[in-house]
Amino acid sequence: MTPTWFGAQHITKDDGYNYGGWVDGNGPDEYWAYAFCKSGAFKSGTIRWAGDRRGSFVYCPDGIDMSGSTMNKGFFYNDN
Repeated sequence: MTPTWFGAQHITKDDGYNYGGWVDGNGPDEYWAYAFCKSGAFKSGTIRWAGDRRGSFVYCPDGIDMSGSTMNKGFFYNDN
């Protein structure tokens, strides 16, 4: 279930190796980027307060695994 504060996602990097951006909202609610890499590694970005335009980013040196799922990259969020 998506929290009511979770605003628009502003994806500023999405090139197959890097993914991230920022999410509208107000702190202290939080968001952070995530991705599953082709190697099987899970990457998690810096936790930011909602609305923090510094963003949260992940990097997979072997590339982001996009085989079969649209959930291989995105944002997690925490309702505080």
